[in-house]
Formats: sequence, structure tokens, C-alpha cells
Amino acid sequence: MKTIYRITCFTIGLVVAWVTIVSCSKQDEYYLDGGLAAQSEAEKNLLLYDFLSLKNQDRGDFDSLLRIIDLTNSQALINQSGITFFAAKNLSIRHFQKSFPGFTEALDPPRTLANIPLDTLQLFLNMWVFPQTDIELQDSYQRSRQTVQNANGEAIFIDGLRGDFLRGLESQGEDGFVRGIGALYIQYVKLRANYPNLTADLRAEMQTHNLITRNARLHVLRSNVNFAGSYNFNPN
Repeated sequence: MKTIYRITCFTIGLVVAWVTIVSCSKQDEYYLDGGLAAQSEAEKNLLLYDFLSLKNQDRGDFDSLLRIIDLTNSQALINQSGITFFAAKNLSIRHFQKSFPGFTEALDPPRTLANIPLDTLQLFLNMWVFPQTDIELQDSYQRSRQTVQNANGEAIFIDGLRGDFLRGLESQGEDGFVRGIGALYIQYVKLRANYPNLTADLRAEMQTHNLITRNARLHVLRSNVNFAGSYNFNPN
């Protein structure tokens, strides 16, 4: 009985170790491709507008973004070949709607998108569109920082970073960037020193990286990111 018990314990231990290794491997794969492996081939073959519409059917996360694209007739903008797009979910756009002067949380609903000037909607949509630019997660990390131009002609920094899961084990490279040992991630950086119409530096992080469609690479912004960034609507 003791022999059987020992063999059983040994077998269980091997199974646990194997599951741990497989789990870590899958986790590493996810960190590298940002979830790309979860996309179907059919999804990868969709144009970006159609892909966002498909994903919106699941949870309605892109209702507001699709509304902005429709209001500004920007389907061609986001369906053009070779772009990178940073997609804002509903909460990000709600932050934007609540940013307008005179808004009071207790008294006012957010201004409806249809009542916002189209040139304003276009300005902030363009901020997240990068024509003829492939901003990829792993490549961004290798570069540390790259400067790219969005559809407004603004120079934006893209920082490729690695998360700090085990504090104290980070390393600082010759370029001054501190690298941890956790998940790779991208920061979209717009500095107030370069753009005085900001209230503060914008450092936008992603919920999901590296999705692809027939014409675009797609990153999804965290919901705490304002669609307007840190734009100053009250300059005086």
C-alpha cells in the first residue's frame, strides 16, 4: 500500500508540474502576441470596421466608437491598408463626453455624440489612427521608444515596456528605460512639453495588444483612458 501511495503521489506531482509548465507557456505566448492566438482566421480576414462591429455584438463595448466613425464618415480612414489603430471602448468615450466645459456630474448627462461638432470628433478619432504604420508589441519592446505620426500629423512616442511582476528584479538599460520581467505592454505617450494644449502628459495603456485584421493592427485602450487624451478644454 505504501508503494502504491508513493507512486500515486509521484504521478500527481508530475501531472501538476506538466500543467504548470503548459500554463506558463501559454501565458508567455499570450504576453508576446497580446491574444492574437485567440483570433479566428475569419476575424483576421475582416476589414477593421467590420471586425469592430463583430466584436461589438458580444458586449457592446464599441457602440460609441462605431457611432463616431459613422458620424464622421471615417469608415475609409480606418479601413485603409497598413494602419495601426488604438480603439477606445465606451467608457473611454464617456470620459471624453464628460470633459466638456460646464459639465457637472450631479446635474448634467454627458453631451450626446451627435451634439458634438464633427471636426472635434474627427480630431480625436484621428489621434488614435496611424496610417502606413505597423506598431507591434514585441517590436515596440525591442525599440524601447519610437516616434510615429498619427492622422493629425502629431508626433507620438510609443514606448515598449515590460511589466514589473517581481519587484526588485528590474534592469535598467543603457537607454535609461527600466525593464521588469513581466508582461510586455505598449504606452502611447504624448507630452505636454510638446503640446501645450494638454493638461498633463498622456500615457495611455492598453487592455489588449496586437489584434490584426485584413488591413490593420489593433490595440484596445484601457477604459480609464480618455478618448480626448489629456486635451485641455478649459485653457483660460
